[in-house]
Amino acid sequence: MIPLKASWHYWILFLLLIVEFSLSVLWHTPLSNILLANTLMLLIVMINHSYSYEDNAIGLLYRICGLVVYCAMLFLNLTHSLEEITNISEDYSEDDLEANETLAMHEAAKHSHHAHSNGSLIEVPVDDHGHMLTDFEYRIYVYVAIADLAIRLGLASFSKLPTLKLHWAKAAILYTLTPLTIIGSYCLRRFVPSEMIPDFFNEQLEPLTSVILCLVYYAIIWKAFIALKPYLFAETPKIFSKQALEADIKEKVSSILI
Repeated sequence: MIPLKASWHYWILFLLLIVEFSLSVLWHTPLSNILLANTLMLLIVMINHSYSYEDNAIGLLYRICGLVVYCAMLFLNLTHSLEEITNISEDYSEDDLEANETLAMHEAAKHSHHAHSNGSLIEVPVDDHGHMLTDFEYRIYVYVAIADLAIRLGLASFSKLPTLKLHWAKAAILYTLTPLTIIGSYCLRRFVPSEMIPDFFNEQLEPLTSVILCLVYYAIIWKAFIALKPYLFAETPKIFSKQALEADIKEKVSSILI
C-alpha cells in the first residue's frame, strides 16, 4: 500500500464520498445522486492510484468498472427524474398505498412552500420522499457542492484526476458541471422571482436539470468507452504491418544463419 502522504488525493475523495452519500441518503435529491455517482466513479477508477500492483493493467479493469457503475447510477437517477416530471405515480392503483402516500406528501410540500413564499421566489428542492428542504438544509446542500467543486479543481491543478482518455474540455464538464448546476440553481432560486419562470419549470427545476445532465454525461462517457475499445478487443494498431514484420523477421533470421 502506498503511504498516506502519496495518496492524499484519494482519501480526500473518499471523505467527500462519505459526505455526499450521507447527503443523498438524507434528502435523496436528483442532483445530489449525480454528485455521489461521479465521486464514486472517480474512487473506483483511481483505486490503482493509491495501491501498488505488480500488474499495471489492473488499472484498465478499474476504469471499466468505474464507468459501468457510473452509467448504472445515472440510469437509475434518469428514470426517477423522468418519473417525477411525468408524475407516473398518479397512475398507480389504489392498493399501492405507499406510493400514493409518497406522492401526496410530495405535492403537499410543494403547495405548502407556495403558500409560505407567496410566489416570490422559485421553489427550493423537494426530495423523492416529499421532504421540502429547509433553508438550513439547502445551504448545506450547496456548501457540499462548493466543497466538491473546490476539491475537484484542486486535484485537477495537481494533475490527480484521471482524464479517462477524454478531451480536457469534456473531462472538465464531466467533473464540474453538476456542482456548478447546484450552485447556479441556488442563485436562480434566491434572486429570480418565480413569476418570471413558467410554473412547470418552477416546480420541476431539479428533475429537469437532472435529466439534462444525465444525457450530457452519457454522451461524454460514450467517448470514454470508445477509448477502451482497442484494449477490450485487442485491436491491432493501424500502423502495424504484417508483411513488414515478416520481412523483418526473415531478414534477421537469415543474417543470423549466415
